[in-house]
Amino acid sequence: MMLHTVIRYLSAAGILFALWFLARHGTGGLESLVLVSPWKLFLSVTVLVGVFHVRAWMWLHFLRRCGLPIGYRSAVVSRFRPILAKYVPGKIWVVMGAAESITPLAGSFRQSVVLTVCFQFSLILSGLLTGAAGLVVLGFPAFLSQGITVLAGAILGGAGLVLVSSRTMTRAVLKKIAASDARGGAALTVPSMIPTHILGIPQWMATGWAFELFFESLGGHSGGYALFYQPVAQVAGTVFALTPGGLGTREAFMTGYLGLAGMSLGLAGALALAARLWFLGVETILFAIGWFLGATSGTAKQSPARRPDR
Repeated sequence: MMLHTVIRYLSAAGILFALWFLARHGTGGLESLVLVSPWKLFLSVTVLVGVFHVRAWMWLHFLRRCGLPIGYRSAVVSRFRPILAKYVPGKIWVVMGAAESITPLAGSFRQSVVLTVCFQFSLILSGLLTGAAGLVVLGFPAFLSQGITVLAGAILGGAGLVLVSSRTMTRAVLKKIAASDARGGAALTVPSMIPTHILGIPQWMATGWAFELFFESLGGHSGGYALFYQPVAQVAGTVFALTPGGLGTREAFMTGYLGLAGMSLGLAGALALAARLWFLGVETILFAIGWFLGATSGTAKQSPARRPDR
């Protein structure tokens, strides 16, 4: 319960930090953008919210394959409620928040952290693989260094895919945690990660489509680059960024692929900054959904009973 309260306050602090960062670094260039299609703007928000619901559904089925009887409402709360905590320096609070929500079911906070990290890593890998697919569909980028970056990420992603899909390491980690846990955490079923990897690719492409719709609502067009390379920008903001929430890093990658699509760097930079504000607005909606569902369902009071493995 203490961590639950901390995550709530950190989520509120996160959005304040994000707004401060954006205000400090300016909004130059936004004045050149004009909303040309309110319908596409609305559709972009709808698609992105839907993507996060699909991700919650993937999380639910991953946990059920682990033997945890979580419901869809609880899965949504565990994914949405801590979403703004990523803007707090530290980059661990989103994982901590999701893990805390499933601890009553997992029997151990440390076990729930391992499962949460495995799921997050699977999303990262599928994002890199989506970017690699873009090299095939769109062709190798004109700038060699950017192409090598995407290709190297895809190779590392493929290697990680093989490693994580093998359950030996995850099973060994969970077994060691359960053995060292003073409360004797229950042994968990370790499922194959391959279904999560496979489902991750279309949900990442849907994320790219939401960004493409947003760009088009402001008169821009990526020519399909957003579908494949926006996932790489998201992954870069998650893994490589030193700033909370990937502020700055994601925008740099986004400006890069929009430039490859033929946009001027001025327009690409303005769209990247506008996309950050748009994305933050959607994340605030998701946080509100998670907070409301959590407050009205008593998610934290779920019974730790688990259904027997089949």
